[in-house]
Amino acid sequence: MLGYIKLEKLKFANKMNHFAMKTRIYNQALKAAFKELSSLK
Repeated sequence: MLGYIKLEKLKFANKMNHFAMKTRIYNQALKAAFKELSSLK
């Protein structure tokens, strides 16, 4: 229940739906993973 409330707060604060937020988080995580991978080479 608390997770749902936090998600609703984020939706209103960012003016995005949860699909857009999920995509944004996924893209940032992917970018960080590739940055880490390139630093290992």
